[in-house]
Amino acid sequence: MNRLLFCLILFSCVISCTFFSGKVISQNTSLHFQKDSIILTFGTGCKRPDLLNSNCLTIDIHKMIASGSTVVLIRGINDTLETYLKSSLVGIAAMDPDQFDNYVLFSEDSLCQLIATAHEEQVKEFPDALSNNWSIDIYMDAVFTNEKVATLSYSESTYLGGAHPNYFTHFLNFDKSTGKTLRFSDLIKDEKKFIQLAEAAFRAYQELNDNQDLEEAGYFFDQGIFYLPQNFAITSEGLYFYYNPYEAGAYALGPLEYTIPFSELSELIDLNKIR
Repeated sequence: MNRLLFCLILFSCVISCTFFSGKVISQNTSLHFQKDSIILTFGTGCKRPDLLNSNCLTIDIHKMIASGSTVVLIRGINDTLETYLKSSLVGIAAMDPDQFDNYVLFSEDSLCQLIATAHEEQVKEFPDALSNNWSIDIYMDAVFTNEKVATLSYSESTYLGGAHPNYFTHFLNFDKSTGKTLRFSDLIKDEKKFIQLAEAAFRAYQELNDNQDLEEAGYFFDQGIFYLPQNFAITSEGLYFYYNPYEAGAYALGPLEYTIPFSELSELIDLNKIR
């Protein structure tokens, strides 16, 4: 399963850096981001113009590095993004999960080289397989920021052989005063009513009636019992709910997403924490 999530490569590396600025919050607090783009390729097939190669490993990573005046926030953002990236590379290399804590100490370049070695072994074993055309794309971006929170996204798309690529997105909502990520449990005041509202919104966006069984309708809710997504984003309009493929539905459905405006959430979540 790990290899169905990620992959990529060695050193034919082009690195470029650009800058964009996050919203300036006040005279005393600012948040800015530096973006580093890293492109790596490995394999004799990568130079073929028709893309019908059978020996190519590519990686395209758009990293984001935060800077600003609030040390705890900057450290929280940068440490979290680095952990996400290294965790992905460790997973792609399909290394022993019991040794995970040791592997994340490796540099990103070292982890990419381990992935390149895995790809090379695949090519040697199956030299004519089309599935030897591996790729991984990772993109980090700033989604929303205000005086209290900063919401970032971490997206990945990989092809390591198989029927189709795999992709997912994580949203990270940072409390600017602590640098910690916010979860549903940090915001919800009335869990029962919150879940009821979220389910009603899900049904509305999926055009399901109130009595229709979710599992029988083809969704992955065991015994038809609705659950919240692992991901949500704080936006200017409200809370954005996001189910990755396979989390609540089949791959063919793609991500399942919808927004509940703050006007409907005012009694159910602690708005003072995020607005």
